[in-house]
Order: sequence, then structure tokens, then C-alpha cells
Amino acid sequence: IVIPMAFALRLSDVGMQALFLAVLSQLLMTDRGLGFAVCRAAERMEFEAILVIAHRILWLGFTWIAVYFDWGFLAIFAVQALTYVLSCCMTLVTLHLWFVTPTFHTVRRDGYAFLKEGLPISLFGVFRQIAGRLDTFLLDVLGGRLVVGLWAGPSQMMIFFQRLPQALVSALFPTLSRAASESPQALSAAVSRSLKLLTICMIFCGVTVMIYARPLLQAFGPGFAEAIPALQILVWGFVFLGLETLLNFALTTISKQYLTLVGMAIALTVNVTLDVWWIPLFGILGAAVAKLLANAMLFAFSLILVHRYIGVRSLPATLGRPLAAGLLMAAGMLGSAYLGVQAGWDTTFSF
Repeated sequence: IVIPMAFALRLSDVGMQALFLAVLSQLLMTDRGLGFAVCRAAERMEFEAILVIAHRILWLGFTWIAVYFDWGFLAIFAVQALTYVLSCCMTLVTLHLWFVTPTFHTVRRDGYAFLKEGLPISLFGVFRQIAGRLDTFLLDVLGGRLVVGLWAGPSQMMIFFQRLPQALVSALFPTLSRAASESPQALSAAVSRSLKLLTICMIFCGVTVMIYARPLLQAFGPGFAEAIPALQILVWGFVFLGLETLLNFALTTISKQYLTLVGMAIALTVNVTLDVWWIPLFGILGAAVAKLLANAMLFAFSLILVHRYIGVRSLPATLGRPLAAGLLMAAGMLGSAYLGVQAGWDTTFSF
């Protein structure tokens, strides 16, 4: 936290100051996430909800003040960092009052166990953040600013939609943890049911975004029409990533998070390799396909681990029915979209 703040104060370039303030906000958000993990483990999700709402209210209030008094571009990033500082303080107070009173003795005794359990999760999060931002950097280097601008629409939309599986899996995590403490059979059944539920939700999101890609991207402006095929490809990478989030949490309940870190490192390597190869040839379409394949590989790797260590009952039955239902739903939505095009509604649908 101290290093990016020191750089932000010393640098004269406003863009670099904003960058380091954004890094500071990400670090603070990670620290706050540790407190949220305690709330989830104790099955007191209401504390997390209250803290998130309080942070959003503070952020909206301070942002409105900065915009109203025209404090400038950098003030928005400073406000974001300030609100995360206040949110971290509120989270620490909540933990102290309701859950833990840490002492030096317990920290020293449990330090090794904390690093062993927590370091793979932290590194996984770092790799995921890198994977989410690396495409933009490589597109800038290999494709130019115009390509980066087109990529901004689909990528920002996927960042927004990723909150859905994260929210669902966060709500399911206490159930998975309790099932893991009961018996392997209970955990296997819980993972199977959760995977089935999440598959239905993710396929619904994928089909919807694929068909309504045009009006969704029109929210960013008329110039994003060229990015429609990239969004239609990228959304299925988001589907795989959402399903992998559940498998990642399931493996964490049995202390196998270091294996998911290996899968994330492999997927990131594949993503970078394909980006370097395909972006000069195909632009944002190459980046979208590379992201799709990398996320599909990560999902397959995690699925193999879950099948081996947890033993999900009847994988074809777990995934087959939701996939069949999704295909039927896709056929129905595509049919209705086709009829809409024939009726002259071609500005509404994607193709």
C-alpha cells in the first residue's frame, strides 16, 4: 500500500499518478476481501452486504462532491482510494467486534499456516487480474490504439457480467465449506447441485449476450459495431470462467488451492502465447478467441481436479441436462431473433 502511494505523490505525470492510485485501490480491496472471507466462513453474509452498501454510499457521495466542485480527473482516483481506506477500517472494526481479537502470539503461531493456505489464493487472484488486463496491453502494443478502443466495449461488459457468478459462488461457499466438513459424499453432492445451477445461469447469460450483442454495445456508442463478433466470442470465455470460479472454491474447501494456481499459470501462458500469435493477424477477434480457449482450458483443468479429488457424481448428468436445456433455449432465442429480422427489426438483433 505504501509503495504505490509514495510513487503517486512523487510523480508529476497525472496519468501515472492515477495509475498508482488505482493500484492502491486494488490492494486495499484485496485487504478488505480477507475480512469478507471471514464473514462468509462464519456464515454472516449480512455483515459483508452492509459493508459493501456503506462503501458504495461513501464512494457515490465523495465522487459527487469531486464532480460538483470540479476537482479534476485525478480526484476521482483519489476518492476511490480514500473510500477503500474507510471501507477497510470499517471491516477491521467489524472483525474485531464480532469475530476475532488477534494477538501477536496467535499471529506468530498461525503465520505459516496462513501463508500456506492464503498465498496460493492471493497469487491466483493476481494472475487473474493480470489475465484480465493483459489483453488490453498486448492489443495496444501489437494492434494500435484503435483496436484497443474497440476492445474496451466487450471487455468492460464482461468485467461487469463477471459479478454474477462471483456473487452466486460467494453465496454458495459457506454451504460447500460445511459440506466438506461433514463428509466427501456431502461435498460431492453439493458441488454437483451447485454446478448444475450455475451452468443454467451461465448458459442463459451467454445466449442472451450473444443475441443482443448489438444493442448492448450501442450503449458505448455507434463506433463499437465492429466489436460485436468479439463480444459474441468473448462471452463464452466468460461462461467458462464463471463455472471455473465454482470449481476453484470447491477445491479451496479441501485445501487444494495450490493446484488451481498451477492451472491459472498454464492458462495465462496459453493466453499470452495465442495473443502474441493472433492479435497481429486477426486483431480483437484473435484476442477474443485466445481468451475463450484459455478460459476453457482452465475450466477443463479444474474440472479434472474436482472429478479426481471430490468425485462429482455423474459428470454427464451434471452438465449434460443444463447444456441440453441451454441449446434448446438458444435455438428458441435464435428462432425468435430470426423472425424479428424477417419482420424488419434488424437494428435490434445481432445478425
